[in-house]
This record gives sequence, structure tokens and C-alpha cells, in this order.
Amino acid sequence: MGAIEIVRAGEGEATRWDAFVAASPEATMFHRFGWSRIVARVYGYEALNLMAVEGDRIVGVLPLTDVRSPLFGRSLVSTAFTVGGGIAAARPDVCALLARAAEEEGRMRQVRYVELRSRQGALEGWAIKDSVYAGFEKALPADERENLATIPRRRRASVRKGMDAAAAGELAAGFEGDVDVFYDLYAHAMRDLGTPIFPRRFAREVAREFGEDTEILLVRANGEPVLALLTFYFRDRVMPYYFGARSDARAHRAYDYAIWLQMRRGAERGARLFDFGRSKYGSGAFEYKSFWGFEPKPLEYQYRLIGARETPNINPDNPKFSVASKLWRRLPMTLANAAGPMLARHLA
Repeated sequence: MGAIEIVRAGEGEATRWDAFVAASPEATMFHRFGWSRIVARVYGYEALNLMAVEGDRIVGVLPLTDVRSPLFGRSLVSTAFTVGGGIAAARPDVCALLARAAEEEGRMRQVRYVELRSRQGALEGWAIKDSVYAGFEKALPADERENLATIPRRRRASVRKGMDAAAAGELAAGFEGDVDVFYDLYAHAMRDLGTPIFPRRFAREVAREFGEDTEILLVRANGEPVLALLTFYFRDRVMPYYFGARSDARAHRAYDYAIWLQMRRGAERGARLFDFGRSKYGSGAFEYKSFWGFEPKPLEYQYRLIGARETPNINPDNPKFSVASKLWRRLPMTLANAAGPMLARHLA
């Protein structure tokens, strides 16, 4: 092994970077170079993509975003506006070098902390928070009957009711890819949850950047759009990521039907793992995913505290935001859509 150099990867390294990410078991969808492009284009935050090079080989990557917020201060986050990130490297020495480089950048930029949304082993001197979020994923059978049999009985009955509604013409679904219809439904859902939404341009940039590695499922009830789901594909993984729905979607069985359709669509496209994303412990989403037979696994986020004294709690469920969240639910949609993107940029 030769000497390892930590360099900052520019646009000219994007192809090599993505080739490494595609082959690295430690990497996620959000390690792809395109995610940094999206965040930079939409929010203007600087991308700091650190790359460990040994000779002419990439042996590790760490995508970081320099988030500057007048509300929460400055931080380096890997990766911003996602549930994953951190260091992608198989060797402990490479992990240590990338972690050290991230810390040095953080000190130079006078950030409050460096955050790695990573499942990798603990880094020396870094604080760990593992009691906030859990991830949900399980194997996705290629056979439809086997897939249905893996779903717990009560949830399976609900899926069948959705199938019956579709057979009766009450529900209709297709992978139509309409970003604007998706966004309108997602905006309604986020307003009802009391959470500011990202700008419409963000959804359009995601679809443009990742192309066939994304798709949008649209479910209609009695001819009207009731639920939309934006899904990512990465290697053998299908990741239903952004749900948007009207308040009556659950009564129409649209949620369960959509998840079932996405499972089958993923299997048809060759996915072997269904990644249901993260949810906060104690939340309704946590319980819902558990009812599907998914076993929650704690997500480890690691922090190098620099200017801050304690690990951050920047998420809409923070009790400090509870009053604002309740007020947000009462906003007219036009006002929520106008103000939401200005606030969402701070919830990186």
C-alpha cells in the first residue's frame, strides 16, 4: 500500500467518484456526486467532496455540505437533506484519515459541528447519537406470492382491500412520473404534518439528475390524484422516499396499495432489498412500518463537536418547534408553499 492523499473532488472527478460509490458496500444513494450538485443548485450550499486516493485508485469518499444557517449556525453535514451519508471506505485507516480531514475543515471554517449520517463503526473522539431514528429494510422476494406471504396478516388484509378497490375501479395507479402532481400532494402532506417543504425546484432537480434511478407512482381515487410516491433505486435496493397524499388517502387504502405496488415494481426491476427509510422512535411512521413486518435498526449518526457543546437536535420533532409546527398546520396552502422552502433550507 502506498501513501494515501486526501483531496477535494471537483466536477472532473464525478465519473470516477460515482464508479467507486457504485462498487462500495459502505456507500448509499446519497453518496452519489449528483446529490451534491442538487443541493448546490437549489440551496447554494457549497459541496466539499473529500476523496482518499492511493496511487491512482480511490479508496474512500466523504461527501460534505457546508450548511450556513442564521437560525442554527454553520455545520458540515454528510449528507445534507438526506437520511444517509458519512464515510464510504472499507479500511479503518482510510476512515480515520477522512474523518480527520473533515474535522480540520470544520475547524478552519469555524463550524459548530461535523455530522456524519453513517452506520460505520464509531470514530475515536466523535459523539454518537443512536436513539433518535431507526431504519427499516428487509429482503424483497421476486415471487409475488412469497412477497405477499411475508406481510403480516392484518396488513396483508389491508393490501388485499386496496387490490379489490383497484379491481372495482375505485383506485387506479401508474408510474406516471409527474413531478408537479407529486409536489402538490407532498406539499399538502407536509403542511398537515406541520413541516416546511422543500422548493418545487428540488423535486425537479432530483428527477433530472437521477433520471431512470427515480420514478413517481401516482394513485388516483375515483379519478382524482390522492397519493404520490417518489422512489429511488440504488444497486439492488428500492427506496420509497417521499410520500405525498391527501388526508383521505388512508381511507381509500391508497397507502397500503401504493407500498405493495412499489414492492412489486422494485422486484420487477431487479431490486432485492426494500428500504423503507428512517423514522423517529415513537412516531406514527415508526409504528406503521413495524406493522409491515420490518424490524427497526438504530441509525448511528456521528458528530465531531467543534463550536457546539452538545449534539444538535435540528428536526421538526424537536419540542422547541412544537408550537410553530401546530401553527404551520393551520396555514393556507399558498402561504405554506411560499414560506416553506425558505425555512426548509435550514432543516438540512
